[in-house]
Amino acid sequence: MSEFFELLDGLNKYSSLVLMLATLVYVYFTYKLTKETTKLREVETSPFINVKLVPEQGFSKIFVENIGNAPAYKLTIKFEEEAFKSIKSDLYKTYMSEISYFGVGQVLDITLRTEKLLESEEDIVLNLIYYSNDNRKFNEIIHLNFKAEKNLVVAYPKKEYESELKILTKEIEKVGKNIETLACDLKGTL
Repeated sequence: MSEFFELLDGLNKYSSLVLMLATLVYVYFTYKLTKETTKLREVETSPFINVKLVPEQGFSKIFVENIGNAPAYKLTIKFEEEAFKSIKSDLYKTYMSEISYFGVGQVLDITLRTEKLLESEEDIVLNLIYYSNDNRKFNEIIHLNFKAEKNLVVAYPKKEYESELKILTKEIEKVGKNIETLACDLKGTL
């Protein structure tokens, strides 16, 4: 019987140690769970800006969309200077300005000439800077290009009325040449 009491006494001595170790393990995993829950809450309440290039015949578009669960504040879209100027110089300054509020699901589309994109060997590089409601800063650099389309020899479907527009453009050019001819004839008679 004394052996039984000695065994109980030994278990009693070490049970406090086992309980302390179990408590430490519990505290550690609770801390990890708290950190993960905090990260999940941040992700669920943060803006997330997605950018995609949609190639089409004639004019392609870059779509900038907030697919997050919260609005983005102070969104700035900066294009790599030289590559973008060679593609579409007249839009260059327009998209350098700051958008103070970019709501959930809001989409901005930027039109570019497909022909210029296909000619360019450079990527279109966008630097996106935006803030969340609690003033966390997000900075992303995105590279867009047509390399896959060039390698696969992608043909873009003709737009409706494209043939008619080309015919109309040629007719307008003919009218312009006729006006030039008439103007020269009139100068010669005066």
